[in-house]
Amino acid sequence: MVTELLSTVRGAAYAGIDNPIGGESPNFDVLGVAFDNWFTRIFGALWAIAILVAIVMLLWGIVTMAMANDNPHDYASGRGRVLKSLIALVVLAAFGVIVGAILNVAGG
Repeated sequence: MVTELLSTVRGAAYAGIDNPIGGESPNFDVLGVAFDNWFTRIFGALWAIAILVAIVMLLWGIVTMAMANDNPHDYASGRGRVLKSLIALVVLAAFGVIVGAILNVAGG
Protein backbone atom coordinates (compact mmCIF):
# COMPACT_ATOMS: atom_id res chain seq x y z
CA MET A 1 0.00 0.00 0.00
CA VAL A 2 2.85 2.39 0.83
CA THR A 3 4.61 1.72 -2.47
CA GLU A 4 1.38 2.33 -4.40
CA LEU A 5 0.93 5.62 -2.60
CA LEU A 6 4.52 6.67 -3.29
CA SER A 7 4.25 5.78 -6.97
CA THR A 8 1.02 7.79 -7.23
CA VAL A 9 2.64 10.79 -5.55
CA ARG A 10 5.75 10.55 -7.77
CA GLY A 11 3.62 10.22 -10.89
CA ALA A 12 1.57 13.26 -9.94
CA ALA A 13 4.68 15.30 -9.13
CA TYR A 14 6.47 14.52 -12.40
CA ALA A 15 3.47 14.55 -14.72
CA GLY A 16 3.35 18.34 -15.05
CA ILE A 17 7.06 18.95 -15.59
CA ASP A 18 8.15 19.45 -19.19
CA ASN A 19 11.77 19.12 -20.28
CA PRO A 20 12.88 22.71 -21.05
CA ILE A 21 15.69 21.57 -23.36
CA GLY A 22 13.99 18.58 -24.98
CA GLY A 23 15.28 17.97 -28.48
CA GLU A 24 18.07 20.56 -28.20
CA SER A 25 21.75 19.81 -28.64
CA PRO A 26 24.91 21.91 -28.45
CA ASN A 27 25.56 23.70 -31.72
CA PHE A 28 28.38 26.15 -32.41
CA ASP A 29 27.04 27.10 -35.85
CA VAL A 30 25.15 29.97 -34.23
CA LEU A 31 28.47 31.67 -33.44
CA GLY A 32 29.80 31.18 -36.97
CA VAL A 33 32.24 28.94 -38.76
CA ALA A 34 35.23 30.99 -37.61
CA PHE A 35 34.42 30.32 -33.95
CA ASP A 36 33.88 26.62 -34.64
CA ASN A 37 37.27 26.37 -36.37
CA TRP A 38 38.96 28.36 -33.60
CA PHE A 39 37.36 26.25 -30.87
CA THR A 40 38.34 23.00 -32.61
CA ARG A 41 41.93 24.13 -33.05
CA ILE A 42 42.29 25.30 -29.44
CA PHE A 43 40.75 22.09 -28.09
CA GLY A 44 42.99 19.95 -30.29
CA ALA A 45 46.08 21.88 -29.21
CA LEU A 46 45.20 21.57 -25.50
CA TRP A 47 44.55 17.86 -25.93
CA ALA A 48 47.92 17.38 -27.64
CA ILE A 49 49.71 19.36 -24.90
CA ALA A 50 48.04 17.23 -22.22
CA ILE A 51 49.21 14.05 -23.98
CA LEU A 52 52.75 15.41 -24.21
CA VAL A 53 52.74 16.33 -20.51
CA ALA A 54 51.57 12.81 -19.63
CA ILE A 55 54.38 11.32 -21.74
CA VAL A 56 56.98 13.56 -20.07
CA MET A 57 55.69 12.62 -16.61
CA LEU A 58 55.79 8.94 -17.59
CA LEU A 59 59.41 9.25 -18.69
CA TRP A 60 60.27 11.22 -15.54
CA GLY A 61 58.80 8.45 -13.39
CA ILE A 62 60.72 5.77 -15.31
CA VAL A 63 63.97 7.69 -14.87
CA THR A 64 63.24 8.14 -11.16
CA MET A 65 62.71 4.40 -10.81
CA ALA A 66 65.92 3.66 -12.72
CA MET A 67 68.00 6.04 -10.62
CA ALA A 68 66.59 4.81 -7.29
CA ASN A 69 69.48 2.33 -6.78
CA ASP A 70 68.92 0.95 -3.26
CA ASN A 71 66.52 3.64 -2.08
CA PRO A 72 63.03 2.12 -1.83
CA HIS A 73 61.38 5.49 -1.20
CA ASP A 74 62.64 6.92 -4.51
CA TYR A 75 61.61 3.73 -6.31
CA ALA A 76 58.11 3.89 -4.81
CA SER A 77 57.84 7.57 -5.69
CA GLY A 78 58.84 6.87 -9.28
CA ARG A 79 56.48 3.90 -9.49
CA GLY A 80 53.58 6.02 -8.27
CA ARG A 81 54.40 8.69 -10.82
CA VAL A 82 54.58 6.07 -13.58
CA LEU A 83 51.22 4.57 -12.66
CA LYS A 84 49.46 7.93 -12.46
CA SER A 85 50.92 9.21 -15.70
CA LEU A 86 50.20 5.92 -17.49
CA ILE A 87 46.56 6.07 -16.42
CA ALA A 88 46.39 9.71 -17.52
CA LEU A 89 47.96 8.84 -20.88
CA VAL A 90 45.49 6.02 -21.51
CA VAL A 91 42.52 8.22 -20.58
CA LEU A 92 43.79 11.07 -22.77
CA ALA A 93 44.41 8.74 -25.70
CA ALA A 94 40.93 7.24 -25.37
CA PHE A 95 39.21 10.57 -24.62
CA GLY A 96 37.45 10.73 -28.00
CA VAL A 97 36.08 7.22 -27.62
CA ILE A 98 34.98 7.88 -24.02
CA VAL A 99 33.14 11.09 -24.95
CA GLY A 100 31.57 9.39 -27.97
CA ALA A 101 30.32 6.52 -25.81
CA ILE A 102 28.87 8.91 -23.22
CA LEU A 103 27.09 10.93 -25.91
CA ASN A 104 25.81 7.75 -27.54
CA VAL A 105 24.38 6.47 -24.24
CA ALA A 106 22.95 9.88 -23.30
CA GLY A 107 21.48 10.38 -26.76
CA GLY A 108 19.44 7.23 -26.48
